[in-house]
Amino acid sequence: MRAEASRGSAGSVLRPNNHMHCRPVRVSIIRRSQKKRTPNTGDEGREIPAATGLVTKLQGDFGLGRGEAEAIVLALAEKAQVLGIDDKNGINACKLLGVAFTTAVGVLVRMREKGFLTVGEALVKLATLEKHGRYKPSILEDARRKIGDKL
Repeated sequence: MRAEASRGSAGSVLRPNNHMHCRPVRVSIIRRSQKKRTPNTGDEGREIPAATGLVTKLQGDFGLGRGEAEAIVLALAEKAQVLGIDDKNGINACKLLGVAFTTAVGVLVRMREKGFLTVGEALVKLATLEKHGRYKPSILEDARRKIGDKL
């Protein structure tokens, strides 16, 4: 699962690719002052130089696309509880930067564990992720085992 940021605005609009079925989400960049957080009102979509520099640095250091780098910077800025990311280099960046993350396979397994999906439904969705994603066979096999364990 990959979310791609629209071009021209750092971290402002995330759009799912064709394999996901959810609406685009509008996110405002928050400008931080030393005393309190104040929304960057009226400047939605305006790039903040410090954030832009970090996006560029992540792109160079980890070989990330702009969307992945922007998502990580936004997660850091907003102190997000978790970031959904499947890009291997992006996951490595998250580990190094201390950003909690999950993957599409992780979300799927968790949905099965919580009883939101039957075993059959979860396996069909896992097959779709296998078809459209680039997951190691060991990750897919581990997910199949975890999905089947909750019978």
